[in-house]
Amino acid sequence: MVTKNLIYTGHLIDSGLLTVILNLIIEEGADYEITRFDVGKTPENESEMRILLKAGSDDLLESTAAKLTTYGVSAVGESEAEWNEVTRDKAAPDGFYSTTNHKTEVFTDGRWRLVTGQRMDAAVVKRHDGPVCVKLRDLRRGDLVLVGASSVRVHPPEVWGGADTFAFMNNDVSSERNATQSAEKIAALMRELRAKGGKIVVVAGPVVVHTGGADALAALVRDGWVGGFLGGNAIAVHDLEFRLFGTSLGVELATGAVSYGLNQVLKVYFQLVSGTEPDASLTRFFVGGGMVILGSGLLVLDLWARAYSGFLGRGKECPHCGVNADRVKRRLRHKLLGWVLSERFTHRKCKKCGWHGLTGAP
Repeated sequence: MVTKNLIYTGHLIDSGLLTVILNLIIEEGADYEITRFDVGKTPENESEMRILLKAGSDDLLESTAAKLTTYGVSAVGESEAEWNEVTRDKAAPDGFYSTTNHKTEVFTDGRWRLVTGQRMDAAVVKRHDGPVCVKLRDLRRGDLVLVGASSVRVHPPEVWGGADTFAFMNNDVSSERNATQSAEKIAALMRELRAKGGKIVVVAGPVVVHTGGADALAALVRDGWVGGFLGGNAIAVHDLEFRLFGTSLGVELATGAVSYGLNQVLKVYFQLVSGTEPDASLTRFFVGGGMVILGSGLLVLDLWARAYSGFLGRGKECPHCGVNADRVKRRLRHKLLGWVLSERFTHRKCKKCGWHGLTGAP
């Protein structure tokens, strides 16, 4: 058993971070002991918690501690940051610290320094005026990149409950409560809204895929429960990964086992770029990468085709002047559009007004 002393200072209870931090430790397969807990008595006072993190191996200990930094947990004692040099453009060194979008500090040159240009999924580069976030594609040979998370301190946003209520477990959904009750409430609201003829719009993120809810959401869409869907590119990409590989961020949803996912692909990519010997099968890397590119291309093609379909006409008549338009030769993109939409289109041109476009069967 290996251990590590950690500390968190902030608003643990009202923000809900206490439950998040302790649950994360257990979910990772580690254990903990709270050695000290000083609770702030007023909203202006911060709480301080010290945790003895326990794990069965050094790798599990360090990986769990690294994930905890996202929520503002840091190691007790200030350890100087470790910086590794970039040996080739766009190739981050092995074990580099990948940033979040939260305010971050790094202990370097004997003091805590604020990271500037904060953004997600970037590297921290040491500059003469302090650490700065740099996109991976913008890394250049000779840059000093932060490695590991032991010298990192993250300040996550604090979400407060009502001013006159105790906010711990105050949300409808909590790891300390039965989620079935919340699901039943939502289902009842959906049935009520549908009975009134209303429309339900789903606003979803990639967590729907991570938690295995993609098929359930798809079923709701197919059965007519969802009238609209709002989401960013993250849920589309993760759903594509799930459909192609059965994984979400490299974890097999059916078994929970770590698969040949994004982290491994990035690792092989950086090894190839840096000219070092890859420690993974190049065949799997290129086949997997090719499938992702092919799947992404087909997804974009499908979205393009369905957006284009709204401008298609029907019959032989020109949509502007009403006279019969002459049939002209189709181009490759027109044939491709018909293939995606499973319909044969005719390319027509009007001699009277000059309009030309695609028409389908009336």
